Amino acid sequence: MRTLAGNGEAGFADGQGAAARFNFPTALARDKDGSILVADQCNNAVRRVTMEGAVSTVAGNREADYADGEGAAARFNWPTAVVVDKEGTILVADCKNKRLRKIVGRQVTTLAGGSEAGTADGAGAGARFEKPYALVLDERGRLLVAEADRADTLRVAEALLAPPAWMGPVDAAAEAAAEAHEEKAQQIEQLLGDYGKLVEDGELADGVFVVEGERFPLHHNVLAVRSEYFRARFKSGMQDGGSKEVCYEDVSASAFRVLLRFLYAGDLGAATALEEPTAGIRQGQSDGVLSWRVFQTGCGQC
Repeated sequence: MRTLAGNGEAGFADGQGAAARFNFPTALARDKDGSILVADQCNNAVRRVTMEGAVSTVAGNREADYADGEGAAARFNWPTAVVVDKEGTILVADCKNKRLRKIVGRQVTTLAGGSEAGTADGAGAGARFEKPYALVLDERGRLLVAEADRADTLRVAEALLAPPAWMGPVDAAAEAAAEAHEEKAQQIEQLLGDYGKLVEDGELADGVFVVEGERFPLHHNVLAVRSEYFRARFKSGMQDGGSKEVCYEDVSASAFRVLLRFLYAGDLGAATALEEPTAGIRQGQSDGVLSWRVFQTGCGQC
């Protein structure tokens, strides 16, 4: 362990080794040339330190403010994080300015955010942040942003960046597979969301369930595809096959809603809200496909 630059005394000065001064350096990032970028928070500047200990200022000049510009003409207000991609593009979390800043060479511009705090997603100045304070650049060049007042949220900024140099070359095939997987997952999520709407929306229904006096839209063909139990009831010549109303007298409405949400959208989250999530419903396994069956006690046609 050795001291690369600075001597424990707060200040603002470029120089060699112990002659340099920092004031609350909070984050480091390794640039492609091996030098270290420093978010010098209380000096409101971004600094660079070579492996020989030479310190220079990339942008900012100790004065807290907001301004794009080159080098010392730029202004930051509590830069708390810094990352750099393999092309040398620097990103800064400008915490009190509620913005993400971008540095190319020594030219500072604003990537996203505005003067007003907020949570809005959007492009450029249309986005809003609550004190961005931590940044990570992932292997796909996406900028991940954590905010001081939103500990439960991680934002993603698509900034057309290259991954950090230390990550090495990107596996093109793996990246393409990951993108395809993500796209497929989004499509499935959208599809299940659309099917989930059928539980409450009766516009496309061709019948109705009546459970504890509560009415649920009934879609014979959808349920016949999703459940062996309902396929048997609706497609085997039983009277229910053409029934517009099907009643379940000894099943709770809340449990039945959980059943429908699972069958339509694969959603069992509501089950945790039930005191007896298995009341009126039992789980079965048939041909390797998960199915849910309603106890047939007391059920029949209205």
